[in-house]
Amino acid sequence: MDPEIFTCIKCGLKSTVQKELLNGPIYCQRCGTKSNEKATGSSDSLSEKELCIYCNSKINMDEMKSHNDECDMYPINCNFCNRKFIRRTGNQLEVERHESGNFHNELMMKKFLDLQTENLSSFDIPFQTNKELSRKVNELEKCIQKQSITISHLLKAVDILIQSEQIEMKQTYAKDKNKMETLYNEQKQELMFVRNELLPLYTTGCYIWKIEKFSHHKFMANIEDPYEIYSEPFYSSEFGYKMQLVLCLNDDCTEVGNYLSVHIHLMKGLNDAFLKWPVLCQAELSILDALTHAAHYSYTVESNIGFDKPLNDENVDGFGLLTFISLNEIKPEHLVHDIIFLKLDNIILNAPLMRDR
Repeated sequence: MDPEIFTCIKCGLKSTVQKELLNGPIYCQRCGTKSNEKATGSSDSLSEKELCIYCNSKINMDEMKSHNDECDMYPINCNFCNRKFIRRTGNQLEVERHESGNFHNELMMKKFLDLQTENLSSFDIPFQTNKELSRKVNELEKCIQKQSITISHLLKAVDILIQSEQIEMKQTYAKDKNKMETLYNEQKQELMFVRNELLPLYTTGCYIWKIEKFSHHKFMANIEDPYEIYSEPFYSSEFGYKMQLVLCLNDDCTEVGNYLSVHIHLMKGLNDAFLKWPVLCQAELSILDALTHAAHYSYTVESNIGFDKPLNDENVDGFGLLTFISLNEIKPEHLVHDIIFLKLDNIILNAPLMRDR
């Protein structure tokens, strides 16, 4: 006979039933729940009968649940320890003996010990955790100390580097400053030199000539013949004629050493291309009083002929006075600290400064 397995939809018990014995609905042997599956079998098999799995008795499936309540072989459980007893052998006395025995005490002690162990372990876990945390905190503190020392060393190194950089920058700045000051001073001196060179060249119709060491010049006039002193070249105006004063102390036409001879020469200048030529000149020559500024010695001179544009550095001929002043007439106020000032003023040119276009 072939068996067939059915599973209770309520308690999940699996029952094995021979196919030949199946006929009608199937009932669970434990809870008596009627299965929705219909068993099919031969008509001569037992109708709605099944063997009890505990006592092996044939029981109507509708009475299976009530049979379990009365079955002698059906197991019953201890209410305290859940121990199983066979209903037939486990009478009330045996159950009472079991409940009054030391088994439950031992079980309670075991449970208590388990709970105590679990409780101790539950206390030990925080302790171990705190211990581990303390260890981690100590390691972290040591790491922080090491990092603090490293940071301190790095800060010191940075301070040293900054100080060295500052010193180097100051030295570099000082060197550059000295170079710039030197260059500035050189350029300033060059500009002053150019200014000093150009300043006497341009006048506004007035030129003052400072003649130093006049006694030396008088002495040289007795030795050299002729002995002439030349002023720096200058211009009559910004776009005027280029001129030069010539002082002679022993001119051939005068008594040697008795008079000062002063002449004005026209020179080759930058503005000659657009100036009018020939030109007539008139000016006032003066020896200045350096003390009282009142007793000036002046004389007006003018050219008799028109001067052509110089082809060389200067015209050979000039105009002026052969006997401008006698050396005996030079007063102390004219000669202060062996210096004499000769002034050329009120320069008048009878030709326009600019050529017509």
